[in-house]
Amino acid sequence: MSEELLTIKEHLKELKKRLKIILIAAVLVFFTGFIISEKLIIFLIDYFKLELYALSPLEFIRTQLVVSLYLTLAFLIPFILVQLYLFSKPIMKQQNKKIAIKYFTYSTALAIIGCLFGLLIFSKYSLDYFATLPPQISTLWGVYSAIIFVALSGFAFALTAQIIIIIPILVKSEIIDINTLKKSRGIVIILALTLSAILTSPDPITQILMSAPMYICFETGLFISRFQKNKEENLKPKILKPLTETNNIKELLKTTKTTKNKEELIKIYKKINYLYEEKTIQEKKEIYPELLKLYSKIKNN
Repeated sequence: MSEELLTIKEHLKELKKRLKIILIAAVLVFFTGFIISEKLIIFLIDYFKLELYALSPLEFIRTQLVVSLYLTLAFLIPFILVQLYLFSKPIMKQQNKKIAIKYFTYSTALAIIGCLFGLLIFSKYSLDYFATLPPQISTLWGVYSAIIFVALSGFAFALTAQIIIIIPILVKSEIIDINTLKKSRGIVIILALTLSAILTSPDPITQILMSAPMYICFETGLFISRFQKNKEENLKPKILKPLTETNNIKELLKTTKTTKNKEELIKIYKKINYLYEEKTIQEKKEIYPELLKLYSKIKNN
């Protein structure tokens, strides 16, 4: 595909192509998931040491279908993001392409880690607690309810882990202010505890296993946002800082004697802003000597 700007007709054609690829992939993954779902269900039963029952003739098949659906969603979400990236690639700047690939990689890794935590740790402790009943009461769990609980846990924590990447994106995009997030810590703690109390058992260990990762993800996202902001500030050439203040620009223009020099001054200032805003952090470091010369030229006017 050409890297040049596409026409509306070509965009629609490309969009249709991407949607068709997503649909075909979804069907293939769903049927593949259904084929392997039986082995996956047996693995989970053995891992959790469960004794499950099919409480209706179609219960096991229904369980396979829902497990296949979760597997399809788990595959499809990153796959859709890839297709969205490929669709937008021709009109994206080079630095935005790098950023998109970076965030996609991080997001996928976090989803896998969160899913494994939900499946192998949270679900295990939760099921152990649910199985702790008085001796007069025997446990009789249906295969559907138990396996879907495990699958939901994995899916929920895969989504929870995305908080780590979502917060830095929102802060970098200036949608949310980092100071507002810092002041919201108390609200986040209350929300995490409330959700864990509603969604889990009364067991404190299970509640901690749900609420603690939520808050840790929030704090990790906040830390990354703060780190990125500090890095940007430290790499920003200090010599350019006065140019961001309108008063200083006016002062420079006042001291400029001729119209020609004023026009030259404005051109140079615009060039500095363009170079600084359009470049990545590494590129900003590389062009710093050029910016320094331009700034010196302004002062000499």
